[in-house]
Amino acid sequence: MQTTSKYYAFAEVTMFLATQLADEGCHIDVFLKRARMCGRGLGISSVITFRSLLSLLQTDDFTEAAFLLSVPGDGTFLDLLTFIQRHAPDEPTAELTRRAKSDESRHVHFGLAHVRYGLANDPGLYNRLEKHRAKTRRNTSWRRWRSSPASRCVDDPCCRRRSAGRRSSRPGKFP
Repeated sequence: MQTTSKYYAFAEVTMFLATQLADEGCHIDVFLKRARMCGRGLGISSVITFRSLLSLLQTDDFTEAAFLLSVPGDGTFLDLLTFIQRHAPDEPTAELTRRAKSDESRHVHFGLAHVRYGLANDPGLYNRLEKHRAKTRRNTSWRRWRSSPASRCVDDPCCRRRSAGRRSSRPGKFP
């Protein structure tokens, strides 16, 4: 009986994580359908993205994994969705990203609340998170980033025009 009651204490967390998993599945499905429908094809994940996801699987502590997923992971994705929504070539794309942003924001808030609780109750957590931050900083150094596909966008004049607030020279297209 005591073993069963232990799991009820985490019922809300389990249900939230189930909804987060369902959200991510829907995002993948909708974005894949949208990419195929628009005829743009599918992109490729970078090595940095792969390593970031792999680090989540290699982390033994749930709070550390929640931090890595929620703060640098989903937080960065929120910034990307904001950019896409702001510069969407059409209303359906803007609406799709608005809805995905709402879900991702909820995921970030859960992760932050969980990490805050962990920091208040686990004296060693701060040092473990600092180790992850230092490791992430080493793995995503400027030299590695400059050789990544994402850095090419910075050097692309269309991207620079877009980030400066001007419309792209190719209407209806992302830079």
